[in-house]
Amino acid sequence: LTAKRIPWTPLDAIEMGSNSGLTHPTQDADKRLLMQGHTSADVFFIATPPLKGVTGLQLEALPHRDFPQNGPGRTRQGTWIMQELEVFVKKPDSKDWEKQKLVNATADFSEPDSKSGDGKKSSGPVTYLIDGSDENTWKADRGNGRRNQAGVAVVQFEKPLDFPEGTQMKVAWRNS
Repeated sequence: LTAKRIPWTPLDAIEMGSNSGLTHPTQDADKRLLMQGHTSADVFFIATPPLKGVTGLQLEALPHRDFPQNGPGRTRQGTWIMQELEVFVKKPDSKDWEKQKLVNATADFSEPDSKSGDGKKSSGPVTYLIDGSDENTWKADRGNGRRNQAGVAVVQFEKPLDFPEGTQMKVAWRNS
C-alpha cells in the first residue's frame, strides 16, 4: 500500500488574503498559520506550481500551539467548519481567473449529515465542501478527546490540469 502512495507537492503561496480585504499574516516560515487572529470567513492564497497532469488537491487542517486547544480550528474547542472550497487558474497571458471543477471529495473524517432546525442548512460530509452552496458545511469534529488532531480532505479536478509554466493557481475557501 505504501509503495502506491502518490507524493503530494505543497503549494508555496506568493500571495494570501481575503475577499473582504483583511490580510492574513503568518507566524511561521512555512506560512501555515494563514488565519491566525482573523475572523474573516473568505480566505485565499495564490501559488504558481507546475500544472502539468495535476489531478487533485489535498487540504490539511493542522494543529498548532497558538490555536485554541491547539486547533486545528479557531473555535473555542479548536474545531472548524468549512462551507466551500474553490480553485481557479490564471494563465500567464490572461487577466481572468478560470474556475476549475472539483469532484470526488474524500476526507479522513466527516460528521454524519445533520440538518438545521428549519431544514434549510446541512452540515457533515466532506462532499458539502464542493457542492456549490454556502448553505452546507463540512464538519469534522471527532468529539471530546479526539477533536484536536490534524484533518485532511482530498478533492479531484474533473479533468487533469494542463497549463503552461507561470500559470497561477488561486485556492479559496469560505468557513463559518
